[in-house]
Amino acid sequence: MQLRARGDDAAALARLADAVAGLCRESGSALLINSALPGAVGLARRLGAGLHLTARDLATDAIPGAGELPLAASCHDARELALAESRGVGFAVLGPVQPTRSHPQAAPMGWEGFARLRETCSLPIYALGGLAPSQLGQARRHGAQGIAGISGFQA
Repeated sequence: MQLRARGDDAAALARLADAVAGLCRESGSALLINSALPGAVGLARRLGAGLHLTARDLATDAIPGAGELPLAASCHDARELALAESRGVGFAVLGPVQPTRSHPQAAPMGWEGFARLRETCSLPIYALGGLAPSQLGQARRHGAQGIAGISGFQA
């Protein structure tokens, strides 16, 4: 589970993070804090969570304290996948595979594009972008570890 949120109210973010961390513990799920959140590294440490690097943060030379945490990364092309691999992340999400409401300006790579990029990297890669749980089989046929998403997973 990745915690992504907007806003700069530190107290509200801390309450949300505590609640999500509790749900993750109850369900036996791992929690990743999105690196764009204010105080993400400290929050991840406090909760015993990992850090999910945005493509922007993946490209920075260093995020103080991030190297001590389990890392994942958002990637969109071969350069970002290579960078994620060199940074030692545990896995990457790659997309968008299909058009998505959360990033309507992004050009989808399609399943063939995903498969080509998948071949350039040895990391476990989850397909992302405009996907729903019903597409897990298709994702796996194209080399994905699994799928990730937001709106396609909401009840």
